[in-house]
Amino acid sequence: RVEGAARVIELGDGPDKHTIALGITDRAVSLFVLGSTGSRQISSNAVLDGGRWLHIAATLSGSGNATLYVNGAVVASGTAVPLPSQVLRRYCYLGKSSKIGDGLLRGRLAEVRIFSVVRTAAELRSAMNQALPEEVSGLLRYYRLDEGSGSLVMDRRVPAGQDAGARAG
Repeated sequence: RVEGAARVIELGDGPDKHTIALGITDRAVSLFVLGSTGSRQISSNAVLDGGRWLHIAATLSGSGNATLYVNGAVVASGTAVPLPSQVLRRYCYLGKSSKIGDGLLRGRLAEVRIFSVVRTAAELRSAMNQALPEEVSGLLRYYRLDEGSGSLVMDRRVPAGQDAGARAG
């Protein structure tokens, strides 16, 4: 379902603390960043259709330019987005929010990838229908979501035994 509001991914230090969130609200995709200098949200028009697989991506450059993509096509962009604060984000969620009362994502996630570099539209399109090798330039976190059970997902980029998991909704 794509009605209502839900987070696809949220990285933060608790509700409204150093938050980076990619979400869905009433068939629209949005990116919310709460940095040390303020906050900004970039949203698309209602572009999502339920009942089929979608690839959703967001990029944020070092100069504060943000772009949202659905299936490799740009659906929204914005400037002057504050850069995320350089802090340890202890609350990382997939399919849910850190805020009490926010809904869960009603859908399935196949993978979540976090890069330290801005990926181009062509790079997003070429990689969106396949698993990545674990050694890709700029790949920081790679959650394949194939653990089988439980609510903790492991990062494929971190050696076993180190803490780099995220909680799934």
